[in-house]
Amino acid sequence: MSQQCGFSLNYIGIVERGEKSISLEKVYVIAAILECSVHDLIPDEKALLLEIE
Repeated sequence: MSQQCGFSLNYIGIVERGEKSISLEKVYVIAAILECSVHDLIPDEKALLLEIE
C-alpha cells in the first residue's frame, strides 16, 4: 500500500503508531487506494470519547 500511495513504509508505520499526524489530503489518497470512504478510516467521535473516560 505504501508504494501505491507514494508514501514510504516508514511513514505509514509512524502514522499507524500515532507518532505523527496525517494530513487530510493523505487520508484521501489512502482511501482511494483502499477503495473505501474517508469516513471508514477516521475513528468515530463517540468511540474516542469512550477511550478518554
